[in-house]
Amino acid sequence: MPRHDIRIEHIAKLRQLVGGNDLTEKAQKKLKAILYYFENESSMDEAARAAGVTASALRRWLDAFDPENPQSLEEKSRKPKTVRSSEISESAAVLIRSYRQASPRIGKEEISKKLLSEKGETVSASSIGRYIERECLYFADCPLHRRKRLHAMMKSSSVCAQPAQPLSATLVTIQPSKGGWVSVKKWMHSGLFMALLLFMTLLGIMVTTVTRAHAATLGLPLLVNTEAFETIDDGDLLTNIELRFGDSGEAIAWNLLKNQFNFSGDAHIEGNLTGSGGLAIEENIRAKGNLTLNSDNDANDAVFTFGNATLAQSLSFVNASQKFRFSTSLDIAGTMSGYALTVSGLRNCDTLDTDANGVLSCGTDSGAGGGMSMTDGDLRYVKKSGDTMTGSLNVVGTISGSILKASNMTVSGAVVYSSGNTLKQSAKGLSGQLLISQGTSAPKWASPVGGMMWYFDGTQALAISKGPQITMPFGLTLSGITLSAKGAPTGAALIYDINKDGTTIFSTRPQINASSTIGGQDAIFSTTSLPVNSVITIDIDQIGSTFAGSGVTIMLKGTRNY
Repeated sequence: MPRHDIRIEHIAKLRQLVGGNDLTEKAQKKLKAILYYFENESSMDEAARAAGVTASALRRWLDAFDPENPQSLEEKSRKPKTVRSSEISESAAVLIRSYRQASPRIGKEEISKKLLSEKGETVSASSIGRYIERECLYFADCPLHRRKRLHAMMKSSSVCAQPAQPLSATLVTIQPSKGGWVSVKKWMHSGLFMALLLFMTLLGIMVTTVTRAHAATLGLPLLVNTEAFETIDDGDLLTNIELRFGDSGEAIAWNLLKNQFNFSGDAHIEGNLTGSGGLAIEENIRAKGNLTLNSDNDANDAVFTFGNATLAQSLSFVNASQKFRFSTSLDIAGTMSGYALTVSGLRNCDTLDTDANGVLSCGTDSGAGGGMSMTDGDLRYVKKSGDTMTGSLNVVGTISGSILKASNMTVSGAVVYSSGNTLKQSAKGLSGQLLISQGTSAPKWASPVGGMMWYFDGTQALAISKGPQITMPFGLTLSGITLSAKGAPTGAALIYDINKDGTTIFSTRPQINASSTIGGQDAIFSTTSLPVNSVITIDIDQIGSTFAGSGVTIMLKGTRNY
């Protein structure tokens, strides 16, 4: 389920269930894995590794998990909802058992034919086969039937049928603790036999020669093929008990002195390796994955201990302060970097001193703790708040600041301007030019170019003072004019006139020739000065005779005066 589907109150409620009796052990394991996934905001793979399960298993648990119903973590019964009813009648079942007891190796097909011919009952061979397996009707004293009987006993607590011959001839007898002899057949019906059988399966390497003889007498196959081992030594209470594997030279031994199992070679565990005691490793430890200390996240400190010949030292993560702590000095062979460094022994120092070995310590400055006072500094340098200099100012480096104020400043060389990271020298500009910055290049003088524009939409018509009347906000020295039309005039040219205070500024008026859409380049100014506050108007003196022309733009260009 997505993380956003679970709320804080869900996590708090589920955390209370950890370690309680409301959930089984398997459900507790699932709950811990799911809480780790939600609380640490880790990926599915990281949470699965931390919980010791596979990512696919954790994903299945999350899909089936309902935070409102923690019982959804419990294993559901796999028993089918509908169980097939018996396909064999009671009379047919009695006959099948009698046929198998009389002829233990009679097959299901032959039994089906006998039921039909002798008793008139129709039962399929497959139904008879399932009944034989379900009721464990394997009575023959042969390897196949012995294996079938053993398999049935391993699957359930019911005792499988034994061979038809008298048991006294093939089974040993066991004497109970309170006298009297009972047959193994009766003993096999007890729970003690099943416990012993499981023990022999798991620890078959420990069976003795007498036990193997008894197993053979019981008609059961041996759980361990002793021919595959070089030696099975049950010991003499003084030497270790060993199990050897062929000619490989490898063995598993029970060490009597240390009371532990010893493997002569490496041991590879496919699943998780868990234990209730400590883990003691005599050689180096290697791990492909991460190593987590204090994985149950309790209030204890997580401690790494480093043993040595003098005194063991440790690296701890202290739960109370949430900080790392070394039990002894820390020597950094390389470079140490980080956000901040606090050294408790160097607090409130006047100065930090170092000796020949690079060891830092508190020192005392020349002012005995006071340093240089403001008064001492003002006697030698210009005051930060402002000051008056009686001598000359000789600047070797760069003067910087928001404002440099001087009543009278004289320079012997050129004025130098800053541009980017490089100082650039500027020459004298022309009248009316402005000094323009060019980024990292040298600044330059440039004339401030200006202009005025009119646009007359639609088909043109003769008019006086067409469009807006403009009062010049600044002076402008004219340099040119351009005309352009969306629809070209035909039959005659379009001619315009611009007036300053009612008087034309042209000796030759600008025009757009017939069948053309641009013009104005042949116009000649009678005056190029448009002073501030002068009034500018436009006349349309002539239009095309066939088509007047349409959508005309007039651009008057010049240089702004300052």
